[in-house]
Amino acid sequence: MLKQLNATLDIAKKQNVVVILTGKNDVFSAGIDLNILKKGIVDALYMISGGFKLAARLPAFPTPVIIACNGHAMAIGLTVPKAGIEICYQLLTLVNFTKAVLLAEYYTPNNAIESGFLDKIVPYEKVLNEAKKLALAYSIFYSKTSKLSILSFAVPSS
Repeated sequence: MLKQLNATLDIAKKQNVVVILTGKNDVFSAGIDLNILKKGIVDALYMISGGFKLAARLPAFPTPVIIACNGHAMAIGLTVPKAGIEICYQLLTLVNFTKAVLLAEYYTPNNAIESGFLDKIVPYEKVLNEAKKLALAYSIFYSKTSKLSILSFAVPSS
């Protein structure tokens, strides 16, 4: 999946379009894929390093990346990667940074807004539509047209 996602990001970068990332069903990120961990150390390291590289790539992406968080957001089960720490440092107050990174505090949607993790809460069925509206508004600044280009990739069934 990481290979497909990165290829899609390469296309988005080349076309200079706003990116929307969302999850499948009611999960944005389920964290580490235990089935890949069971395959062995090589596959596990590839997945973990690929995830960390993606986490570092997104904040530096040349056009806006909208996270349409449609559910559970993170269950990494490991030490927070450096890219994750940096993202939290840039988004959160020092108090919330400490709670999130050092104390692994659980955030509900409402306190995620208060802390700076989320900007807005919308009903589940409206998440993608709201993200598209935001992407269209941002795309005016990042392309010569206000047309929204939608790139997608299919996640293979396991």
